[in-house]
Amino acid sequence: GEHLGSINKVKLLGTGNFESVEATALFIIAGEPFMKNSDVTKIRVYPTLFTELTVNPINQIEGQEFTIVLTIKNPSEINVTNVNVNLDIPSEIRIIEGSLELIGENLNANSDIIKTAKVIVDSSNIVSVEKPNVEFQYGDKILKGTSNSLVISINDNIHKLCILWSSIN
Repeated sequence: GEHLGSINKVKLLGTGNFESVEATALFIIAGEPFMKNSDVTKIRVYPTLFTELTVNPINQIEGQEFTIVLTIKNPSEINVTNVNVNLDIPSEIRIIEGSLELIGENLNANSDIIKTAKVIVDSSNIVSVEKPNVEFQYGDKILKGTSNSLVISINDNIHKLCILWSSIN
């Protein structure tokens, strides 16, 4: 730092073990030399929780059931508590079974939670699900995780179109 005893702030961009190095400052006060060594600090940075949204099967057809899968992963070596995932489902998507809601769960080290919901979209469309908001608690700190958004392409139901076309003719 610029001053004796100053605190430096850093932003670590990845996971792993980090260690500060020892430094020595030499002061001459009233003609007398003084030396002061800094402390060495060791830091372990763990990967954060993340969520992944997927659909099954890959191709969706209007009016037919498919599944949205929400996976919350804890790739770290620590247990976390009070895991909350807030997911806004667009109005085009009707949940007919299951839930993608997660409130106040605990998540052990190197484990995951999987939530599924059977859904239907009634018309061909491209539906976008915004990335979920992920929060969790470690000790007394509330932390944020990461997530991905999901774009679902709903195809026309060809069978329905053929029946409609034959009934018109």
